[in-house]
Amino acid sequence: MTTEPPPNVRDLVENVPLEMAECLSLLMAKSASNRPRDGIEAAQLLQAVAGQIRDIESLLTEAFPNRSDVVWRREGKRYRLDLSLPDGRRQMLFVETSDHSTAERLLLIYSVCCETQAEYYEEALR
Repeated sequence: MTTEPPPNVRDLVENVPLEMAECLSLLMAKSASNRPRDGIEAAQLLQAVAGQIRDIESLLTEAFPNRSDVVWRREGKRYRLDLSLPDGRRQMLFVETSDHSTAERLLLIYSVCCETQAEYYEEALR
């Protein structure tokens, strides 16, 4: 067991970002020559990788600073945004991560504007 390579973290937890999985592989490498030389180098590696990972909440905070016309909150795994539009209109948006692979880091951004009407499905799908 001590001579076997450590398992790939993405085989155990599939939603770990590729960069983080590679970082963990380096930190757990059997050969000392493949690992960071010291704690400072390990910390720099972790900072470089963690600095690239953006969560939705930090994106929303950055996108809407001090905006009274945009109110957002977390609802489970997604975020709901309530926007106040001109003429007293309101719009509800949702932002959440997709089920695509973690390396793609896609966001779903969608709005609910009215009830669906079956006669528009064919045209909308085109």
